[in-house]
Amino acid sequence: DSSSGKMFASEAVNRMVMNVLAVVFLLFDQSAAHVHFMSSTKEVSLSCTSTSPWFFCVWEGPDGDRACALREKMGEQGNSLCGEQGRLEVRGNSSICTLVIHNPQLSDHGEWTCAVSDDSSLETVKDYIQLDMVVEGEMVLLPDTTMIEMVEGEKVELVCMVEDVYPTPEISWSVSRDMVGVLDTSSHEVISPSDMSHTVSVQHNVFYTPSHRDHGMNISCTAMQGNMTRQVRSMVVRVKPVDIKEVMVEEKINMLVVILTSISLVILASVAFTVIIVTLRKRKQRKVLRVDLDDIKCVNDDQLKKSLVKDVSPNNENLKEVIVPDNCHNKSISSEASTKYPDTSTDNSSSSDQSDAVSTDSDTV
Repeated sequence: DSSSGKMFASEAVNRMVMNVLAVVFLLFDQSAAHVHFMSSTKEVSLSCTSTSPWFFCVWEGPDGDRACALREKMGEQGNSLCGEQGRLEVRGNSSICTLVIHNPQLSDHGEWTCAVSDDSSLETVKDYIQLDMVVEGEMVLLPDTTMIEMVEGEKVELVCMVEDVYPTPEISWSVSRDMVGVLDTSSHEVISPSDMSHTVSVQHNVFYTPSHRDHGMNISCTAMQGNMTRQVRSMVVRVKPVDIKEVMVEEKINMLVVILTSISLVILASVAFTVIIVTLRKRKQRKVLRVDLDDIKCVNDDQLKKSLVKDVSPNNENLKEVIVPDNCHNKSISSEASTKYPDTSTDNSSSSDQSDAVSTDSDTV
């Protein structure tokens, strides 16, 4: 029966595929050869070889896509015995099994496994191929302009980046002629994963301090992926010389600020000095004693006595600060009080003529 024969053949093929793949996966730790293809390529071919004529060949991709074929039935069976795979096709001869990937995608990037079975003994030969889908990416130079205007001496940041690229490119900077200004390229490249499959984004920031002699010079950024791709972006530098009048005005303003600051400091110092002198003179004109109220004997008027007294220690009612007229201080404080309160000693030693000359009028005090 033809239908039962086809079913039996299909089941046999499936069992063969699973057996071959089982052997392949057990030996999956072997290193893989690298093959690079541009993502824009329309067709990619991967091949594995056998030392003897092969009977059955299986290819499996990183995402599980699978294609397989019987060598003698490749033309009759179509692209694959493992299910319909419009993009995958198995070709070859007695010793080579080739997988053709039509319209390759970024998801095809990764390790592909090939396994072929011997025609007579069904001994399996396996191979691994690392398919690297090269993505050139999109290059951008910032500021995003072909001509940039700068002011001499003012530092400017330039940014060169390549987005969604693989493998990671090397970024370099160059100028079209001898440069007088300074282009600082010491910073490191920043690499970050992108949202697209295995690609990354690379960015390099530099700082340029222009000189007016660099006017008209080209600054270029180059991104190279080995010997596979090369991208270049450039900008023309227009340098504006520093305006001498603006510099002079700025210097005059700075000088005026310094002069005004100096004058302010001098005035503050003069005021502080004057306050100190006045304070010292006032203290010299009056003598302050720390005495008990009972020691003030020259003032008979109790109300006047209270007006001359202010508290020194709230906890000690008898300890007051007293302003005493000079004649009262010199004449009425006993030697005992002078001994008790040392600050009266200089007054007691003054001459009696000077003491008599001081007015006893309380209003003067």
